[in-house]
Amino acid sequence: MQPAAPPQRHHGRPGLPTRARQLGKTLFNQQCWCWGCDIRQSENLLLRYGFSRHRVPERQQGSSAYTIQLENAATVIVWGWGLWYSDGGSTSLYLPRHELRPGLMELDTVPSSVWSLRELPSYQLPRTGREWARVRQLLGQSCRWIGTYETWVAQTAGLAYRAECVARWQKKAIAAEEMAGQWQELADIAA
Repeated sequence: MQPAAPPQRHHGRPGLPTRARQLGKTLFNQQCWCWGCDIRQSENLLLRYGFSRHRVPERQQGSSAYTIQLENAATVIVWGWGLWYSDGGSTSLYLPRHELRPGLMELDTVPSSVWSLRELPSYQLPRTGREWARVRQLLGQSCRWIGTYETWVAQTAGLAYRAECVARWQKKAIAAEEMAGQWQELADIAA
């Protein structure tokens, strides 16, 4: 295993470093897969962790929304197609599943009745240095939380369970035992 590269500091420069984009794309897509595995457990791990589930209404297509209020007053919503994160500020973060293209929303809450991407309130890709600084702040916070969640999964369901989820993943994978650490590394790189 290669030693981790030291975190890159941005000092207000726009954009995310290449390493963050590469790691984030693979890691987040895999994480969404793993959340899907967690939901399908006999005891839904997201519910056990403290999330509330908001099911898609009958005759409507989409993905159930899982919402949690964290101890630090942040709010997270997870869907099969992405994640929304707010720290209570006037802007929040949206991460689409298949690429690390974080978007900013000018709201601090998203209704839990959003079940498809087309229902999601509008968001924009960051353009200014100030917007990128906010994205990096929110991305760092959300990555740290996901790392904490992965540590909890390993302690609660066992590392063998997460390794089984990753083994069923049909794409380039990050090893189960590295996931929590990789989220912490991504938080450091993005910050």
